[in-house]
Amino acid sequence: MNDMQSHKKKSIIIYLVFIITAFILSVFSWYYIEKDSKNKDINPLSLDSQTMQHLQINEAPPIHIQTHIESTTASKSPKDSKQLDSASFNNESNHISAQIDSNNCHNAKSTFCHDLQSQASSIESKQNLDSNNCHFEYSKQSNTNSKNDISPVTSNKEYITHPCRNDKFPNSIKNSDKTTTTYTKNPQRFYKKPKVVIIIDDLANKKDINNFQSLHLKLTLSLFPKQFFSKNNPDIAKTLEFYMIHLPLEAHNFEQQGVINLRIGDSLQTIESHIAQIKKDFPKLAYINNHTGSRYTESREDMQKLLQVLARHKISFVDSLTTSKSVAGKLLKEQHKIHIARNVFLDNETNIASIAKQLNTALKIADKQGYVIAIGHPKQATYQVLKEYKEILLNDYEMLYINELDLLLQKHNISDTKTPLPLIE
Repeated sequence: MNDMQSHKKKSIIIYLVFIITAFILSVFSWYYIEKDSKNKDINPLSLDSQTMQHLQINEAPPIHIQTHIESTTASKSPKDSKQLDSASFNNESNHISAQIDSNNCHNAKSTFCHDLQSQASSIESKQNLDSNNCHFEYSKQSNTNSKNDISPVTSNKEYITHPCRNDKFPNSIKNSDKTTTTYTKNPQRFYKKPKVVIIIDDLANKKDINNFQSLHLKLTLSLFPKQFFSKNNPDIAKTLEFYMIHLPLEAHNFEQQGVINLRIGDSLQTIESHIAQIKKDFPKLAYINNHTGSRYTESREDMQKLLQVLARHKISFVDSLTTSKSVAGKLLKEQHKIHIARNVFLDNETNIASIAKQLNTALKIADKQGYVIAIGHPKQATYQVLKEYKEILLNDYEMLYINELDLLLQKHNISDTKTPLPLIE
């Protein structure tokens, strides 16, 4: 009897051990199957909306991918690219909805103001753009306007954010993939070696300047006046063969807090003091072009005062034409002076294909009228296109500084930069 009970107990224990073991094995098997399935690559095309929501795969890409996304179009030709040009920049208010505005620039995030562009309807409308929309404001964390809230340094590294850069790290220009150069020499060229002036605006640090100088092209570098984001520019200017100043002027419906600019209604004394300080910081200064300034350059009274002060300091005004309603041309004509104005903006659309197309447009203008003035900015794609076009610019064209073109136009009694040079046999 005892043997029977003992055997029965052993059987029950063995049975229980078997059941527990089977349960444990099934749990482990389920766990590893689930783990393995989670590690498999996800095919987005196979996911339904519920699964997508569960996985929460909607995280924004890192900022450096966003700011340098234009490099993905590097292998595309201008014909293949989306035809976005500068005409849609006519209204500065379009920029406000996407701007990053400021008081604490050390918390600034990068953005492309050029995402606001839309399809242009005609070449004529390109001349009506207002480049004030191409500029970006700092991030805003408070409503105070105190200068004490502005700190341009984010860390021990010298990453200085300033209002006109679209990169997270404005002190660097990285090389991107090479673009396909689609330039072909114009068979209808009227001039053997047309003159090309390329102005690089918005310069505020030595590294950007060095990068463009490394191209060994005769680029007209336009530096910001001495401000909190460009405090070293006076010292940098001393090392340059030629430069001009990129003067901030008041714009329509657009404000860059922390940036000192001339405004509508400023007195003659205020303008005199402002320009005198700039001339003191940059003793060799002879040319100024406007940064933003659509509202200011449309005001006859204010432009009269500015041109009067510039003439007193022997400084010539170069019209960036940030508005088609600029009165600078009329005023300069009344004073029997040349209205030096840009013909083309290169990089309102910040991808390589678009910039190459704009540069080709500029070169065609040079072929027809003997010269052209183009304006670009310290952007990765602009640098890359100029690098790719370097041999063309050096072999087929003559690069000039803006002062050299000014002298040439004076020699031929040309009153504006839409009048062709005379043909010389």
